Amino acid sequence: MQTIKKKRILYFMPENPNSSKAGNLTRCKQLLTYFNTLNANFEIDFVSSINWAPGDEAIFQSEFPNINLIILPFKSSKKNRISYFFRDKLQKEIKNIFHSNLIDRVSPSFQRRFEEVLSDHKYDYVIISYVEFGSLVKNLIGPYTILDSHDFLTLQNKTKEKENFSMRQLGKMFGAELSMMTSFNEIWTFSIEEKYIFEQFADKFVRLIPVSMPSPVIQEREKKIDLIYVASDNPHNVTSITWFLEKVFPLLTNVELHVIGKICAHIPTVKNVIKHGLVDDLTAYYEQAKVAICPMLSGTGIKIKVLEALSFGIPVVTNQRGVDGLFNKSDNGCLIALNEQAFASHIIELLREGEFHERKSNQAIAYMRSNHTVKKEYEVLDAVFNNR
Repeated sequence: MQTIKKKRILYFMPENPNSSKAGNLTRCKQLLTYFNTLNANFEIDFVSSINWAPGDEAIFQSEFPNINLIILPFKSSKKNRISYFFRDKLQKEIKNIFHSNLIDRVSPSFQRRFEEVLSDHKYDYVIISYVEFGSLVKNLIGPYTILDSHDFLTLQNKTKEKENFSMRQLGKMFGAELSMMTSFNEIWTFSIEEKYIFEQFADKFVRLIPVSMPSPVIQEREKKIDLIYVASDNPHNVTSITWFLEKVFPLLTNVELHVIGKICAHIPTVKNVIKHGLVDDLTAYYEQAKVAICPMLSGTGIKIKVLEALSFGIPVVTNQRGVDGLFNKSDNGCLIALNEQAFASHIIELLREGEFHERKSNQAIAYMRSNHTVKKEYEVLDAVFNNR
């Protein structure tokens, strides 16, 4: 009986997927879970670089036993300063002079290490997370290359315009981002808005990947938590929760807000605001929550924490940016507020009106089952790897 040769996939994500519960890493683990199921026909190599502590490799291998883990140092050792100068620093300066790109994060030394991995195996597919690492495949011939974009980088930086970026610089950044995208055969995005933008400007095939959320087994608990807010400490979240606490929260009476995640480090002591910091399991908190909030004044892409709350049937009150990326903008369990008064009014209505809350909760569950199931995500991914 003839043995079928397995195809080989390289998947690059710079961060350790277990280093935090941020949305980008949640998304990474979802992809790894899918790849872990392909071992019959594929050999999977996961290449990563930063935030790996002692013991993390064993944890990864226990979670994803069918995936080969390759950790590459992101920075070169400075122990031999002469070697470091000629092999790293000098080459980086030369690259900056002759091949400058506003968004490129790849050093010559990391490029060499990555190319050594590529040369060790004949890959059929190479998937790169983030456009800033696109130069890793710039001169690659043979494999089918995919950019897992995660975000529209230029728009992410637009909020820094007044401080660090002029409109002209943002224009240059957009050009650099599009230039980097041309290195790939295909672009993945999770946002329906970003799919449209990339299709108009990048001149590449753009695939919309549904972000899946496993349907949780919800235990009936007493709803002790009025409001829940789960977030990382990225600048968009810091600005947005500051706005909420200053402008919206004072309009609420006898309402408690429970905050979870790294964002807690940026929140002052405020009456009726309970900060939990990082927690191992969000399930128990979601099961006790009545309403989720996602203040979002800026930012791009789909909000993983919005989907997470909706999957538990929790209505979400948010700003216009909070529903970016969602396939449906209405009847999805979200209430959109255009100002602080509307934000507070939506919260009050959900907390006081049981029938209204139940209707929005049912909408949330129905939306998630129609658009963000594991089955739907795997169908799209199967089309990439099985039907090409």
